[in-house]
Amino acid sequence: MKGISKKFGRSGGPAMTLQNHAVWIAFNCLWVLAAATLYARTHRTHVLFGALTLLIPLAYYASYLLATSCHNYRIMYPSTVFVQAVSIVSIGGCVGLGLQRCRAVFQTAVGLS
Repeated sequence: MKGISKKFGRSGGPAMTLQNHAVWIAFNCLWVLAAATLYARTHRTHVLFGALTLLIPLAYYASYLLATSCHNYRIMYPSTVFVQAVSIVSIGGCVGLGLQRCRAVFQTAVGLS
């Protein structure tokens, strides 16, 4: 098992994506923008709550960057796991709801319908 873990860690691709915090910070920013845009279009309070909740990991990242001068990125792990969970649940929800319904929600959010 240890050998598989080491091989996966050196493989680049999936391991790099899961371990690279910059990818998940970008995802977090995209989720906040999508939720804020959807709230601006629909004025639903649960969407505003979601957007505000997604600001918590960004604040955590920012506080880490301001508070430390070392490269100990493991402290950013809780925020990364939160964003990964939100991403997986959201994508899984779209698959569960059906792509047509998710497309309709997205089009409403960006003003295409």
